[in-house]
Amino acid sequence: MHTAMSRWRCLVLVVPVVAVACARPSPRLDDAQRSPAHIFVQRVSNRSPTLIVVNGGPGVSHDYLRPEWDRIAAFAGLVYYDQRGCGRSERRPPYTWQAHVQDLDGVIRRVAGGNRVVLAGSSWGTWLVLLYTLQHPERVRGVVLTGIPGWPDSMAYEYMRRDLPTRVRAHVDSLDAGFHVAELALDSSSVALHGRGIDSAIVVRLGPSCPNAQWESSLSLRTAPPVERLRQIEVPVLFIAGGRPRTSRYDREDASQTLARIIPHATVFTIANGGHDPWYDAPDVFFRRVQAFVQTLR
Repeated sequence: MHTAMSRWRCLVLVVPVVAVACARPSPRLDDAQRSPAHIFVQRVSNRSPTLIVVNGGPGVSHDYLRPEWDRIAAFAGLVYYDQRGCGRSERRPPYTWQAHVQDLDGVIRRVAGGNRVVLAGSSWGTWLVLLYTLQHPERVRGVVLTGIPGWPDSMAYEYMRRDLPTRVRAHVDSLDAGFHVAELALDSSSVALHGRGIDSAIVVRLGPSCPNAQWESSLSLRTAPPVERLRQIEVPVLFIAGGRPRTSRYDREDASQTLARIIPHATVFTIANGGHDPWYDAPDVFFRRVQAFVQTLR
């Protein structure tokens, strides 16, 4: 269980799920019958290549990344979007990692057509970027990752599922079985740990969380592929890590070096005074390195 809790704290946001009533599942829907969610997309610049930012979370808007990430607009076609279930995107289950990957594919097709893009992920967003790249390598030119948590441990998330209150576990099991179910009504204690382990200056930017998207997305990682699959990624990957020592058990562990040893064309750039979010701690250094990387992809 210690391993499970350690993995849980690697998320940007941690939500303890409370026992609440949930709706009876409606008849099962296959993927072809599910209508896509409306995803909010904001294009900031029209340069080449297109760079799409995949924010952390899950269950928050992309807004907390600004204005620092806006610097990318000076050397790439910068695009933000809000993930399904939060921000200005539609609240439409399911909130699985598979649904998020499908949404990201829709965003890429919408803003880049048939052109390959650069994907930049922060924290939880690093997982989505890597999962997307595994499934659609032909659409990715390069990858930038920061605030990198360890790869999801499927058994750790399964232990979490088993510890859920009975009604909440039934809700999760209905989602896993492919049923369309209404969102749970979560009380205020469900977001008590909102923002634990990240800089307080970033926490105030997060705004209200979206608990259903938050915990359902997290628990769906029980079905993530094994970390060895990352060896199949052939595009260039830049990890930007913070080198500041951990001072609390809630400080985030950075898995850059571990994952870089698995991914064939990965490099690690460490910012000595950076923490989980080096883009905030040292933006000048961070975005100069991103720019240099993007220029090598042309």
